[in-house]
Amino acid sequence: DKLPHAQSLCIHEMIARAYKHILQAVIASVNVVEDFARSIATCLNFLLGTSTVEEDSKLKQKWIETFIFKRFGWRWNEECCQNLRKFSILRGVRLPQGGT
Repeated sequence: DKLPHAQSLCIHEMIARAYKHILQAVIASVNVVEDFARSIATCLNFLLGTSTVEEDSKLKQKWIETFIFKRFGWRWNEECCQNLRKFSILRGVRLPQGGT
């Protein structure tokens, strides 16, 4: 709590890792090569976009909460996660895949 910047970096890293695992599952489920780009775009829109459908937001949050708790033992905190920077999360998902 005394190092909010470091805490923010850790939260962003945990969320980026969760998104990466979800994206990898989506990629693994694609059977037709022509659907590959559409599936990735749809997944990223779902994870990083803003939804007007309340059920989508709750589902996305539940996926992330579950992954982060099981993987890191950290409980999702609405207060900590209100100021998430989506570009930072996208960069965290992209860079380990070999992008620059």
